[in-house]
Amino acid sequence: MKTRAKKTSRRIYLDYTSSTPVDPRVTLLMKKVEGICVGNPNALHEEGRSAKKIFESSRKSIADNIGARADEVIFTSGATESNNLAILGLYNNLIDKYKKLGKTPHIISSSIEHKSVLEVLKHLESKGVSVTYIDPESDGTFPMKTLRKTLTPDTMLVTIMHANNETGVINDITEIVREVRHARRKLNMTIPGTPYFHTDAAQSVTYVPIDMQKVGVDMLTLHSPKVYGPAGIGLLYKRTGVEINSILFGGGQEGGLRSGRELPILAHGFAEALNIATREMSKEVPRLTKLRDYMFAQISKIDSNIKINGHVDNRLPNNINVCIPNIDSEFAVICLDEGGVACSSASTCMNTSDESYSYVLEKIYGDKSCATSSLRFTLGRFTTKQDIDDCIKILKRVLLLQWNK
Repeated sequence: MKTRAKKTSRRIYLDYTSSTPVDPRVTLLMKKVEGICVGNPNALHEEGRSAKKIFESSRKSIADNIGARADEVIFTSGATESNNLAILGLYNNLIDKYKKLGKTPHIISSSIEHKSVLEVLKHLESKGVSVTYIDPESDGTFPMKTLRKTLTPDTMLVTIMHANNETGVINDITEIVREVRHARRKLNMTIPGTPYFHTDAAQSVTYVPIDMQKVGVDMLTLHSPKVYGPAGIGLLYKRTGVEINSILFGGGQEGGLRSGRELPILAHGFAEALNIATREMSKEVPRLTKLRDYMFAQISKIDSNIKINGHVDNRLPNNINVCIPNIDSEFAVICLDEGGVACSSASTCMNTSDESYSYVLEKIYGDKSCATSSLRFTLGRFTTKQDIDDCIKILKRVLLLQWNK
């Protein structure tokens, strides 16, 4: 019996949520400044000043793109560090105040956040912090009514991602900010100014306009490899007036909040990638939405029992996450890879653990049935209709191999 699907003549990359390839325009721009950025940005000589100028112009460019001030942008190594800095940094800044008042800080999050948030919260629970994990609705959306009931005078932080990295479901962060601000006014908060609101917008910024002046979040995470920029750099937006402590010790770069060598070439690439994403969003979103819906339709034709995971409409334009009965999703991903298609079955960060099934889908459905039999295809800037047509042919063969075992 055959155990492999016939291999396509070329690779079809449909895992843009995990990581995007660096846009050639970004690569070209980074190469242009390589010769200028030979010095340490903090050095006093001309080479250092030139590197510093590029570094700070990149910061301002990014700030302008998201409606922020340049001094509100803190460069980090990526989204994981940014999430850690936001949550741990706020805790470290406020914990002594809670202790003096004999109070326990409280944090609200969702049970389907990225691991770089959930693992930090688990760490803080071991230190005595009270954490409430709110389960999603059956369509993957965040239940606002539950948030209202969960906020207390001791709530220090609410951290909810803008768009889920597995289902692509978009949360209404404007409404969440409204609830957080209402709590500040009405609940007689233990610490004035709390609760703060942090959101991980790494997945959404390429497809959803983000303006800090309009949204009003306190802290926001972005990640360069999610916007066709270079790996090794991300950022934390921190609104003026929000105080956090550093979680790294060293030279005191980034206003004392993120020690470590500043990387002007990566920052320049990140800024250009965000520029391109913002500039092309109005054309790219409808293009990908059309391709996404087409792929949904083609997959549904394979078997009527296949269903979409998460809200059908309120999701990112590039996300196709489907539950396929009677398959082993990990084995299917391997077979698809052998056939020439790159996709995933769960968050890529789970692939280093023994249990790499989707905890997100387990929380949505209440069991592991779909969590272990779902596939996630995510489209991107270089995806074509031909890619989808070829993927569907390979997917059909892979599913027949599993169903006919």
